[in-house]
Amino acid sequence: MEAEEYLLLLGLALAVLALVYPGQTLSGEFCEGSHGKLGDYYVSVSDGFLRVSGESGDAFVAYRQNVILRRVPLDYSYSPDSGCYTVKIRYKGQGFLYVFAGGLALAGGAFFYMAFLKYH
Repeated sequence: MEAEEYLLLLGLALAVLALVYPGQTLSGEFCEGSHGKLGDYYVSVSDGFLRVSGESGDAFVAYRQNVILRRVPLDYSYSPDSGCYTVKIRYKGQGFLYVFAGGLALAGGAFFYMAFLKYH
């Protein structure tokens, strides 16, 4: 095998590994008036509303057992006795996105070189 074929395989392997790599589960308990961060998300509870915000605005809003807005998949539970929410978010972070994009760019560059430049 030649060097560009190794680059193609390396790029594809990086992209697949970034997709298969398991994320971590971040969890926390938030009561009335409390707030905090879970990964890249900001979580707060105010007036009984659970609000999870990301960089682009609100990602999840719930009032007790009623979900009002769901843009991200997360698990939550509400305890009526204490009035607290338990939030669990599956989180991979932004690093996996860079590895995935880098793998695709590496594989695409190697393919372009083999298909259009080397054997032209």
